[in-house]
Amino acid sequence: MVLLLTVVGLFLSLVISAPIPVPSQPTSPIFSMIAFHDGAQFRYNLVYFDGVDLKLRSDTNAFFGRINGAENWALNMPISSTENEQPVNINVVVDEDGKLTSTNNTDVEASSGFAITNSLLTFENSSSFVACSDEGYLGEYGIYIADANETSECSCPNNITGYEIVLKVQLDSTVNYNPQSNPILI
Repeated sequence: MVLLLTVVGLFLSLVISAPIPVPSQPTSPIFSMIAFHDGAQFRYNLVYFDGVDLKLRSDTNAFFGRINGAENWALNMPISSTENEQPVNINVVVDEDGKLTSTNNTDVEASSGFAITNSLLTFENSSSFVACSDEGYLGEYGIYIADANETSECSCPNNITGYEIVLKVQLDSTVNYNPQSNPILI
């Protein structure tokens, strides 16, 4: 009888202490981003969305987005024009120059490969981005993938000087949202 109670007690302790699987989320929580640069030009800037491109130093709406793991790790922005309107998703696209633009600017549905790793936005496992001046009177910067131009890590289109940045995700609930940390269960 003692042996039976010991075996039952051992079994119950194993069952109770077994980890409970946590289902994966198809999308990350909504977040904003701050661009950090270690230099004299600027230290940090809020990322904005001007209706077409992701920008720094813009006088438009702040960027609010999420990673959609169920759609190949696309970065999208739920946008609504009124308080009671159901939001529509505008996806971020990496264009042929490596610029982070939106589906409002192209026929491409979305770029895949975005993730959050150690609280940084990554694209295809790289957290390196480049801020390139738009050369306009507003002083805005476009955001580009760092290695899109093979000539230099911080080069921009038209030989404009670029500033290496990382995009810090402002999100309380998790620091990682990528295929390794949050696999999509089918």
